[in-house]
Amino acid sequence: MMTLLLAFLAQDWMPAEHGTTWTFRDTLDGRVTERSLRAGSLPNEEIELVVSVEDAKRRDEKVDATTIGLFDGERLAWILQTTPDEVRQFRSMGMRWHTMELSIPRALKDGATWKAPHTWMSCGFATTERTYTAVAERVTVPAGAFDAIRVDAAEGSRTTSMWLVKGVGIVKQVAGGRTSELVKIERPAEAAKRLVAHLEKDAKFAALLRDIGAAAAPLLRGNAILKDMPIRFQWTGDDSRMKEERVEVVRDADAWAKLWKRHADAEVPAVDFERHQVVAVFHGLDSGPAGQKEAYRATGLDLSGDKPVLNVIRKPRLYSGRFNALHGFAIVVIDRGIDALKVVRTSSNNFERKDVVETIFEK
Repeated sequence: MMTLLLAFLAQDWMPAEHGTTWTFRDTLDGRVTERSLRAGSLPNEEIELVVSVEDAKRRDEKVDATTIGLFDGERLAWILQTTPDEVRQFRSMGMRWHTMELSIPRALKDGATWKAPHTWMSCGFATTERTYTAVAERVTVPAGAFDAIRVDAAEGSRTTSMWLVKGVGIVKQVAGGRTSELVKIERPAEAAKRLVAHLEKDAKFAALLRDIGAAAAPLLRGNAILKDMPIRFQWTGDDSRMKEERVEVVRDADAWAKLWKRHADAEVPAVDFERHQVVAVFHGLDSGPAGQKEAYRATGLDLSGDKPVLNVIRKPRLYSGRFNALHGFAIVVIDRGIDALKVVRTSSNNFERKDVVETIFEK
C-alpha cells in the first residue's frame, strides 16, 4: 500500500528542504493517529535505487546529490530523487537496495496522464505498471483549504488518490481504507527556532538541528552543536585527473560540468544549484595502494564561528617500494546560503602518524 510518499516533490510542488517536517492525521477503521515525516540527509553508505526489474539486474542507479532522505522518526522510510523531468519516490528496504514506488512529472498539471513502473522486493524484484491521471480540485484539510491537483494512481483494481499543492506538497491521501490529511508543515527556519529551546535537554533535537543545516546558524551562533554539521553529499576517491592541489567553489551548472569533465571521464552528476553549491578539494599527489576512498573526504561543516569551516581529511596508507600514484579528492555539496567559507585539512599517514592541520582555502 502506498503511504505518504509524495509529500516530498520537486521545489515547485514541494519545498523538500533538509529539516522540513510534515505532520499528518491518519484515519483507519475509525482510529485516528498522527505522525510526522522529515526531510534529512541520507546515511553515508552505499545505496542503489531500483526503478525496474531490469535495473535490478544491472544495479547501476546510484544515489547522487539530487537525492534526499525521508524519515519517520529516526527510520529512513523513503528516498526522493529529482530528475529534470520527474520526481521518483523509492521505498527504503532497510538494506542496500531501494525500490521504485511512484513517479510524478515536475510539470504536473490538470488533465495530465502518464504511466510509470512500480517495483518491490520479496523473494526477488518484481515490477508492474501504474497509470496516473491528474485533475484540478479544491480540498479542505486540518491545515486549511487549498486549490490542489488530485493524482489518481491505478494498478489493477487498486487506486490511490492524493491531493498536491504547490509550495506545500501532499495535503491529503486516500489509500487502502486509510485517509491521511495534512495538519501542518514546518519549514527549516521555523524548526530551528522551536528546537533551540530543547537543545540541551534531548540528543534527538540536536540530530534534527544538524539536518536543518545552515538555516540554524544565525540562531545558534557559538553553540557546540554547530561544530559538526553534516554535508549534503560528496564524491570521494583517489583517482582524479586533477593532478595539482587546489580548491574550487562552483555555484552554477555550466561551471560544474566543466569542472567535472576536467576531473573524471564520466557522466556529469546532477546538482540542484538553486539550493546547493559545490566545493571541490583536490589533494595533489600521494603514493600507495589504490581504492582509498575513505582516506580523502569531508568530515563535516563547522558553523559555530563567524565564518563556516569545511573540514576535510587526507589520510592515505602510504608505502615504500612500488610507486602507485594517487590523486585524492573530495567533491562536496553544501547549502547555497553559505557565502564566506574556509576549508581546513587534517593530514596524516601510516608513516607520519601526527596530524597536520592547515587552512588550504578561504574566501
